[in-house]
Amino acid sequence: MLAASTAAYGNHPSVVFLWRLTNHQLMGDPILGANFAFNPDDSLLAVAQYGDLVLCDLPKHRIFKKPLTGHNKNISTIAFSPDGSMVAAGAEDKTIILWDVGKWADRRYTGRPHGDSVKSAL
Repeated sequence: MLAASTAAYGNHPSVVFLWRLTNHQLMGDPILGANFAFNPDDSLLAVAQYGDLVLCDLPKHRIFKKPLTGHNKNISTIAFSPDGSMVAAGAEDKTIILWDVGKWADRRYTGRPHGDSVKSAL
C-alpha cells in the first residue's frame, strides 16, 4: 500500500490518496487531510484533518469512529507506537497528544514539549 497527500491551494483542501501496489489502482475516494501515518500492520491509517485526527480502516477503506480532538491548531506530525497500541499527534499549538488506539477516545497524555510547533514524531 502507498499513500501520498496533495498540498492545499485556493479553496481546495489537502487530500490523501491510497494506492494498492499489487494492481497499481487507487483505493476508493481521496481522504480529506494532509499528514498521515500507517499503523505497523498497515490495517489503519491515521490522517490529520486540521486539528482533528481520524482513523481509516484500510481493508474496508472507510473512516470510522468520530475524530480525536484536542489540538487547537493543525496537526503537523503523526506516529504509531511499534506495537500499534498508541498513536501520537503533534501540532502547531505546541502540544503532543497520545491516544490509546483500542479505546480510541481516551487521551493518555497531553504535553507541551517546548516553545515551538511540533514538526516530527517517530
